[in-house]
Amino acid sequence: MAYALLYSGGRMSRATLRGAAIAALAAIAALFPCVVRGNQESAVTLATGLTTPEAKEIQTTLENYVKAIETKDVALFKRVKPNITPDEERRLKTAFESVKSHAITLAIQSIELQGGSAIVRVARRDTLNATIVNSFSQVFQMAKDAKAWNIQEMRR
Repeated sequence: MAYALLYSGGRMSRATLRGAAIAALAAIAALFPCVVRGNQESAVTLATGLTTPEAKEIQTTLENYVKAIETKDVALFKRVKPNITPDEERRLKTAFESVKSHAITLAIQSIELQGGSAIVRVARRDTLNATIVNSFSQVFQMAKDAKAWNIQEMRR
């Protein structure tokens, strides 16, 4: 269905298009990771014991990632994932246009630091248009530049 949305050429009914849009967002969530948080202060939480300065910096980057998706801010998304390809950016914009609301929560489960890089494992929960559509584990490959941690790659 996700491919149908991206490659249909506009020959789909509204119901099919809406279903394909939701499927596309779920698929894009694997590439670009959000739930209504209630009173929770942050969309991104750290597991007990992850209290290092690096963990806090990584949390901040992932909070900006979530904010970019929730606010449909392509420029912010590109700041936290500077290596986004033109095709990924096009799919991201299509996903943003096809949904009213997208909320994400990430629970950082572990961070493996390897010099200036990190492997971050999270539990993710996505809510589209006030309906929980997906909960899954996700892995972020991150790297630190002179300013901050950045997302290099995302996978399930």
